[in-house]
Amino acid sequence: MTATTGRDRLRWFRNVALFVLVTGGVLLARDHTQSTHSAMDPASRLRVVVEPVHNRSEPSQDLATVARARIEFCDLEVSSAIEGRPTVASEDPVTVTLIFSPALDQTDRKQFRGCVEDWQVDNHLLRVRSMQEYRVR
Repeated sequence: MTATTGRDRLRWFRNVALFVLVTGGVLLARDHTQSTHSAMDPASRLRVVVEPVHNRSEPSQDLATVARARIEFCDLEVSSAIEGRPTVASEDPVTVTLIFSPALDQTDRKQFRGCVEDWQVDNHLLRVRSMQEYRVR
């Protein structure tokens, strides 16, 4: 009977140790992947330039119009607001410029880039060409 009791104790200890390790691993992974935001200076701005491209889109759809719609949708995903309206910076290739006020923190920059670079709006893709932070006086 002692061999069975010893095996039962060993199995119980192994199960508890496995539970503790798995729980600790999950908590560690959560802490490293959880979004963290930092406070941004109210005078900071972030200029973002995007280039809309299409793949088999409707011929009647204007790239700049679809880009603006996508940008306005993605603005809901981040904590800062777009200052004014996104404007067409060039026609060939089409690029659209927008300003966030205050600037986006690193987490919101990743979130915004991920949102605009998804194929979701009728085969249109927005490529982020640049993100430049600056300050206003």
